[in-house]
Amino acid sequence: MSETGFRATSRRIQVEKSAKHIGVARVQLGILRFPNARSPDPKNVKRIKNLFQEQQGCTPDDVYNRIPALIDESTLCKALAATTLSREALLSPGPDYPILDFPPGTHLACLRGQHRVEAAKQSPNFAEFYWTIDLFEADISEEAKQDLVEEYSNERRPDDGEFYYKIRLYQGRFGQPPNPYFENRWWSRLATVSVKGSRNPRDRLNQLFKHDKFAEAFDAFQHLPAIYSGLRLSAVNKMIPMRCDEKLLRYLEHIRKFWYYVFDNNEQDMQHLDVASLRVLELKAPGACEAEAQVLYSRVCSGEILGAFDNERRQTIWRRICSETVHCLVPSLTGFFSDLTHFKLVADSFKWLVRVSGEETIQSVLKSSYTNADTGLCLVQVSDSSIKSIPAGRADPFDIAYRTLWLFAYREYEEMPVEVKKKVAGPAKGQANEEILFEFASLAHKLGFRSDQIESLRHGDPDREIARRLLLTARSPNRFRYNDLDGCIRQVAGLIKSAQAISDGEGMDEDRWIDDGKPERSGKPKPHDHLRDKTKMFINTLHASSNRETTVSSLFIQRSSYFAFFGKDCKIDITLINDMPGEMVLSDQEM
Repeated sequence: MSETGFRATSRRIQVEKSAKHIGVARVQLGILRFPNARSPDPKNVKRIKNLFQEQQGCTPDDVYNRIPALIDESTLCKALAATTLSREALLSPGPDYPILDFPPGTHLACLRGQHRVEAAKQSPNFAEFYWTIDLFEADISEEAKQDLVEEYSNERRPDDGEFYYKIRLYQGRFGQPPNPYFENRWWSRLATVSVKGSRNPRDRLNQLFKHDKFAEAFDAFQHLPAIYSGLRLSAVNKMIPMRCDEKLLRYLEHIRKFWYYVFDNNEQDMQHLDVASLRVLELKAPGACEAEAQVLYSRVCSGEILGAFDNERRQTIWRRICSETVHCLVPSLTGFFSDLTHFKLVADSFKWLVRVSGEETIQSVLKSSYTNADTGLCLVQVSDSSIKSIPAGRADPFDIAYRTLWLFAYREYEEMPVEVKKKVAGPAKGQANEEILFEFASLAHKLGFRSDQIESLRHGDPDREIARRLLLTARSPNRFRYNDLDGCIRQVAGLIKSAQAISDGEGMDEDRWIDDGKPERSGKPKPHDHLRDKTKMFINTLHASSNRETTVSSLFIQRSSYFAFFGKDCKIDITLINDMPGEMVLSDQEM
């Protein structure tokens, strides 16, 4: 919309608002209703309540606290008659605005101000409490009405998700006609706020809109506006360059499918999922954990959670939540963006194996390099040292190989950082472990993937690299020299090669699994949780049936995240995997 057109629309709306403005009156809080508002956010209500207390009471007469409401002519006349007021009395300049009493059962439809009213109702005298209302004729145009709804107030700062939702709404993406005027207002408002971790939130939102597939995936939550509360614009410039589109889109679709199932595809009911209930439910697993189910169920029964629904509907929704959380946590965008930070660390490992350019993704590059598609067999790694070959059946050999490679990266990503810092004697934070890189490349090759990077890593000698680094770190080259560095490297490498492989599970010291407290529900796991769970991060373990837990374990959380990114059904018979004999992942020749 041009600046001239924007100003003309703004003037037209202001003229109509002035013409339809009846006046100002004080009315009882109890008659105010908010038919088009979402359920109130308890945190915002508490914030406003504290603000009122700091001000030694709220000031409903102040212009910024006044609430716009619609009233039809008949209701207005009855109220004026009951209060013995003239219409002109409503045009009082204040501050002593007239009290307008309404017949019993009368309600006023307010266009905004819900959180202020909820905060005021927590006053012990709220039944006798009056609020100052701007009255407008009920036949005001939708455009002017929307302007009153969108009118700036200090009630709260919109979150990233609300900016997304409002701008897409006014772009006409959600079925309504486009409204460039209101779209422009929201863009302007976004330009005035700062988003943590993002220099320019407007650029981040435009970046998201320009990626058709991601924009479509986020648009799919339009009937679940509460879901948008977890959107983080600051993460967009990390999400898109990851080149993991397929898996990120699968996670977003997992969120959508979960909630559509919970609400039985009833898009009207979805609108009434409130942010407060979502915050309590997200990242919980009542279907898998009895203790968690008991705590949440009592809050569902009381109406504290899902309070917008009657008890019968809450019970139905609850049962569906439980049935869908037997194998996963309740998903949300909050969980998605938190898991994204962990997933990126894992995804960076693939920079050692392939180069991704242009419109390519990690998956598309690896798929084009996959050579075992027509073998009719799937190779499945079942432990650090064992891999099994089984008939593919309904399974896609590439999908199984791809999952297997990712699970290796999940287990060992900390040993394969791409940003290599100063070398030290042993693998340390910020430095890649040559042995792990060799195993990563060797596994990729065995699974059927081919690339120059894979071949380069496979044909290197990790023991020699480790030996060389050890010798040069032990004695600084600036102060010492070895008479025969090559010979020394051969000797140290020979000692390294003489180490005997231990069988899976042998030598595992259970005492090192220190209880690190409750596990993280999303994102990067705690160090000791990761160390313990990595021994189980294999297809045959993650896809095996599991019993209900007394508490939600860190492994359950990691499995839930893995299912969200890759899908729960890998179409492979886990029993068949366990029955088949295994072979060593790396042969002596490869070492």
